[in-house]
Amino acid sequence: MEFDKALQELYREFGCQIFQAKFALNKGKWNEAKKEADGFVLEFSKDVYAFRLIYQLLDGKSSTTFHPQFEDLAFMVDVARNNAPKAETFKRLIRHLALFGYSTLKIYLEDCFEVSGEPYFGYLRPRYSAAELREIVNYADIFGIEVVPCIETLAHMKTLQKWCVYRYHFDIDDILLVGDERMNALLENEFKSLREIFKTNRINIGFDEAMRIGRGQYLDLHGAEDPKKIMLRQLDYMIELSERYGFKIEMWGDMFLNLGFTAEDMPKKYASLKLINWDYEVREISEFASTIEAFQKISPNVTVAGGAWKWLGYAPNNRFSLPHLEAFAKAAVQKRVKEFTLTAWGDNGGECSLFAILPSIDFLANQNYGFKSQGVAFRQMTDYSFDEFVSLDLPNATEFPYEPLHKNSLSRLYALDDLMLGIYDSCIAKEQIAIYGKVLDVLQPLASRKSRNAYLFITMRDFVEYLRAKVPLGLTLREKYHDERVAECLPMLDELALRLEKFHGSFYEQWMKESKGIGFEVQDIRLGAVAQRIKTTKRRIEDYLSDNAKGIEELEMDILDFYGNVDDFFKPKDLVDCRYSMMGSANLND
Repeated sequence: MEFDKALQELYREFGCQIFQAKFALNKGKWNEAKKEADGFVLEFSKDVYAFRLIYQLLDGKSSTTFHPQFEDLAFMVDVARNNAPKAETFKRLIRHLALFGYSTLKIYLEDCFEVSGEPYFGYLRPRYSAAELREIVNYADIFGIEVVPCIETLAHMKTLQKWCVYRYHFDIDDILLVGDERMNALLENEFKSLREIFKTNRINIGFDEAMRIGRGQYLDLHGAEDPKKIMLRQLDYMIELSERYGFKIEMWGDMFLNLGFTAEDMPKKYASLKLINWDYEVREISEFASTIEAFQKISPNVTVAGGAWKWLGYAPNNRFSLPHLEAFAKAAVQKRVKEFTLTAWGDNGGECSLFAILPSIDFLANQNYGFKSQGVAFRQMTDYSFDEFVSLDLPNATEFPYEPLHKNSLSRLYALDDLMLGIYDSCIAKEQIAIYGKVLDVLQPLASRKSRNAYLFITMRDFVEYLRAKVPLGLTLREKYHDERVAECLPMLDELALRLEKFHGSFYEQWMKESKGIGFEVQDIRLGAVAQRIKTTKRRIEDYLSDNAKGIEELEMDILDFYGNVDDFFKPKDLVDCRYSMMGSANLND
């Protein structure tokens, strides 16, 4: 830790006068801050706790203390779903994490990092150079935050299949071919490169969601084999690599539970492995506790990972994350779990900003430190109250006031649903248009505030304005066509095009402010498809009106209920389906 330099960085980011105060530092067993005549005395047991104490002083107290529930509080950033934050964005994030009191930053990399001897690894992806990752690691060091790499060494490597040098070395789906010489060489090159970059001795090797292991090329080569044995064969190799390069392994634990592992399946050489019980749903404390117990019967080294829901589209789901994190953290404390990781995945596009989930990051930290904040500290950091910041969730609202347990991706589905085919048109409730109007009433003044975070609210405001223009077409385009009033849709389509262009512009500015440019082409492809379909829809209508076409086939078709009820339309409040391939057309083969 470089305390004085860290204070300068925090003052530059947040501008709070407390960062220019005088501090006397005592490294000890306790965590306490006290005001003295000429400044503050900080006593702390871990470097990053010094900054957490300052955060609690931002609430206006003259003294503060805490007793953390977890020995390690970690935040994990997914950089492998098109959206890879710039090094400067990571530095901004680190400043927030330090004040909140996170001791570890995990970076979920997959193939998005430079590996010596592997030019196609991460090729045309937003991969990080070794120099960029070192910059992040060294900056986190200033605050006493450890940076841990998270990679995949069994499954989740689908992007590698684009390149011929790797394509024929997979088992099935996105699962690596266990024992394959080419894949073993790749994994060793990864470990070698990571060892040269990271200072930590910890590494997450993945190992999750590989249920079809051994059913593809492995089966052809070796015959039928117990999936447990195949997985342990790969794990043995990973242990060998970790020992060679000075790492200690942690891994997602779902395969151990799903394949029925017991303590007898975990010999002494696996004793140091950490299994992570990941769960992102809202459950009762007893349910979380029961699953933790099941993991603890397999291994004594069990940690947990919850979720800050930012992976369902452009808007976050903080309101859903909060009760989930509260219950999961309480269960973990009951079961004496020592580490909690908060994950920020970016499934299928990574559209949502990392900083849109600041309320969830803050909330878990407050759970850990037993901090009953009045919200002054959060406002000092962000220029918005906690509740105001949570308003970034509102594009997801399917009722108003917002129901927190209705996590959904409907705003993304409505944004990308095809105008004429309307796969999700049956899901749209008529009151949705009025709901978007109420949401705009909330977001508009927040977007107008002079703040370094105002751009987040501007993007969401423009997103909702776009949705408010698009959803009515989903409700009425087909109806007006059958009523011979389809010409009324032409000005609506013009307005939609303008709203889409405005949203794309603010979304572009948000992305380029925070993230690498590579990956935004995915957004251009998806939103660009909508823009082109607006033009095509207009042209189809104009051709029809000028008698150049007998009809519009897409609008002749009756819409069926998405849920299989034919003409009995169910209006969901919490539909979750973030796969883009399901939205634009029923004619995509992959």
